[in-house]
Amino acid sequence: MTVNEEKIIVFEKSVKKDVDTEVRDVIDNARREKNELIKSKHDEMILYSFRKITAESKMIRMRHAKNVSQTGFDAKRAVLQTRSNLTDEFFEKIKEKLFNFCEKPEYHDFLLGLTANIEKKMPFYDGVTIFLKPGDNSELILKKYPRLKIESLKSIKIGGIVFYYPNEQKYIDETLDKRMETEKAKFGTHYELQLI
Repeated sequence: MTVNEEKIIVFEKSVKKDVDTEVRDVIDNARREKNELIKSKHDEMILYSFRKITAESKMIRMRHAKNVSQTGFDAKRAVLQTRSNLTDEFFEKIKEKLFNFCEKPEYHDFLLGLTANIEKKMPFYDGVTIFLKPGDNSELILKKYPRLKIESLKSIKIGGIVFYYPNEQKYIDETLDKRMETEKAKFGTHYELQLI
């Protein structure tokens, strides 16, 4: 082997060694960067997953709160509907009892009592008109109060009297219909009842 060949071999080894060192450095740097990149991507994935889980948890809590709220609302609505139905049923029974009362002789005493109470508050004069339910017997009232003019009023369904004072242009509604309407409205909020 010649000196040049030896120099070339030594040079080759030296270059090969330098290349191997550089290749190892590049490979080590690449591995290090790969590991850092993997760690960075892993951290990003963990952060992404955490944010997604947090958002999903928030959505689940919101849906749950909405469902609880809707269930509560539906329950309250059902209670109010039941209360309304019971109130309507209750007042229908009262209406039946009042219709039955209006068929009894005591009803005529009731009408005379209403008339006497109104006359105490506002005395009758010629021209004062009282309106009764069609079919109500007005003879007893006319016997006691001959100055009154008596007419029937179709809007009175249950019973009672509407008084009309023409000089004052004033109506006084003492019908059981009006009292029941008023009491039903009050009953809805105060649960008290006073028809007569």
